[in-house]
Amino acid sequence: MKPQDLWRLFNLRDTPYFQEALRPGDGSRYPVEWFIGRSVEANRLTRTILGHSGSSRQTIRGSVGVGKSTLAQHVKAVLAPELLYSNPDAVSLGHADSADEVCIRILSYVYETLIATARERDKLAALERCEAVQTARHLVRVFRETTGLTGGVNVPIVGGLSAGRSATFNMPATARPTILIGQLLRELCQAAREHLRARGIVVHVNNLENLTDADAVRAAAIFRDLRDPALLADGYHWLVVGTSASLRAVVDSHPQLRSVFSLTLGLDPLKPAELLRLLDRRYLALVADPSKPARAPIAARAAQALYALFHGDLRGTLAALDEAAHGLLGYGERPDSPLTLADVQPFLRRRYEADARARLTPIQADALAALTHRARGKAFSVKDAAATWTNERSRAARILTELQRTGYVFPLEQRSPGGERGRPATLYTLSGAALLAFAEA
Repeated sequence: MKPQDLWRLFNLRDTPYFQEALRPGDGSRYPVEWFIGRSVEANRLTRTILGHSGSSRQTIRGSVGVGKSTLAQHVKAVLAPELLYSNPDAVSLGHADSADEVCIRILSYVYETLIATARERDKLAALERCEAVQTARHLVRVFRETTGLTGGVNVPIVGGLSAGRSATFNMPATARPTILIGQLLRELCQAAREHLRARGIVVHVNNLENLTDADAVRAAAIFRDLRDPALLADGYHWLVVGTSASLRAVVDSHPQLRSVFSLTLGLDPLKPAELLRLLDRRYLALVADPSKPARAPIAARAAQALYALFHGDLRGTLAALDEAAHGLLGYGERPDSPLTLADVQPFLRRRYEADARARLTPIQADALAALTHRARGKAFSVKDAAATWTNERSRAARILTELQRTGYVFPLEQRSPGGERGRPATLYTLSGAALLAFAEA
């Protein structure tokens, strides 16, 4: 059987176990219209934005893979008909971004939002004549084409000269994006209101969980400094998405930032029944022959068992389902039979263990196997890990840090009642990948 014929056995045209976030916009491979559930959370976010004609700031928090980005995309799609425009791509903070680079990412997001909307509404020519739009385009182009902030750049003076005239600034001294962003955002929003009838612009900031501790401290300082010119700019509504730990570091660490954000929205994992609804929606959307029903490649019980193993990590569950499907479907006497838990569990154990041993050093892999055998699904501290490995705490902490970096261990929000000298200690748990890899260790 050809690999591309795999999903046709179940009347599907593509894998239903993709891990990418749904996206708004025509031509999206996985459109946001496939969104399932989260009605309470989505309603809260949209009502807050619609209820603030000036500006608003909200965070979406939750564990890795729980569906935060897809919720943000859904909210953006719901708000578009209300003349609150956004970009399908989010503002992502890169490793060691400077304040100027963050400003350029924000300006690029807003500029591309306006250009795409103007193109849809046949207003592009009028919008591009706006001086603020020309300035934003020029700044974004310069920063994309250069690797540093040095050299002379022609930047139109916002609001100071007629269209077509410019003044030369030496970067970064006098025309740095951090200096221009406040006035540019105001004038870009004014242009959006005049030419596109916009009520505002939704700015989606994503992937904060990818920041290291040092990066998060830097990002927090940058966001604090951008509070007045950007976060409080009239007409802009901010959705900042990340894990609870990352948002504590970036948003909550400075009172100046914390005080201007609405009460946080913590996203719980989907319930097991909602997972099945999500999968059924995907099967329906990806049906190959509409005259026939699509069938589930993997039994519902197997999907729910993996979801429980992954602690509600939807992305991790979908990755495991996809791995099992590509490895097992299409074989045997009944190649079109749905896979059961008895089918997928031993197969995934072998695959995940091989992957873990390829990613980790032998010492780390053996330590993870021992920890999985001892802890199973229970929470544990550095002290517990050190006792399991008969190591010093400092060495156990280093091993846990590496296991956390590679996705096999993650910290819990809760803490132990009393650690050393009565202080609460961080508690950890094993990821679904670790439990799959060494479930029988």
